[in-house]
Amino acid sequence: MIHIVTPETAPKHNDLLEQAYRLRHRIFVDEKGWTAWTKPDGRERDEYDPGGSISFLAMSQGRVAGCARLVPGGGMNKEIITGEKIAALTSRPQFCGLGRFCVDMDIRGGTKIKNLASALILSLLGYALENDIPEIFCETDPNFLILLRFLGLRVEIVGKPMPYYGHTMLMGIIDVTQKGLETCRERLSVNDPHFGERMAV
Repeated sequence: MIHIVTPETAPKHNDLLEQAYRLRHRIFVDEKGWTAWTKPDGRERDEYDPGGSISFLAMSQGRVAGCARLVPGGGMNKEIITGEKIAALTSRPQFCGLGRFCVDMDIRGGTKIKNLASALILSLLGYALENDIPEIFCETDPNFLILLRFLGLRVEIVGKPMPYYGHTMLMGIIDVTQKGLETCRERLSVNDPHFGERMAV
């Protein structure tokens, strides 16, 4: 189950959000070494949390084991902004930024494509379709963009690859369509109607 927390419902779900912030710190700071995101209290947050974003919290055994967020009209990594990226996004007034996508190290899918990360992707696409969000942009490593394309999603690459803490980062713009969502479910061989199911909390 994917719990969705909006700016309006965030005050009622501090415990879930606190779990997500600590998970983000473990993944992005402790594991990836992105020291610019370090927080002394071990809670990775920025100006979009929680009032400027929609949080997607993947639950496993009663805890937050994966998360992502959508930021309407924003969410760019300020350390790797370029004029080309800004120009691409300002021409798309309805875009949302996808960020902080991560899954706990203990339960990642390994070679299995149908896993918690895939459930998060389906949930994000479904939410975007229901809320008339035509495009989602993300700044991520090439492997994530390859996964999106493997799942049948149309992804436009914007700008040149940029180094970030020893990794390559690319900006991709995901086209959100009903056909893309259906193809994604087909390639995952999803017969369970509850896989990637969302619940507003």
